[in-house]
Amino acid sequence: MLVLVLGVTGDLRGHEVAGVRGAVEGAGCRLLDPPPGRPDLGPVEMASSKLKGLLRRAAERLRAALGRLAGAVTPADAQADTRHAGYAATPARSVL
Repeated sequence: MLVLVLGVTGDLRGHEVAGVRGAVEGAGCRLLDPPPGRPDLGPVEMASSKLKGLLRRAAERLRAALGRLAGAVTPADAQADTRHAGYAATPARSVL
């Protein structure tokens, strides 16, 4: 069975420290330098960008859903729940 382990370098200063390449390759791994070009178009950055976009859209949907649910529990519901739990419910009064 052949197992190939690759490491990809980048702009991280740790990749430039003397002995890193030797240590990685000495462990039987291969250290690859990224291709020349735009570092912001690497596979990690592209995947990260996609995930951030998905999270933003999910957050927007969540905020919209919470906004729709905000009025779902009425003061009457709260009083009934309080009574059901065994507490003495008092009518809500305006503080304005």
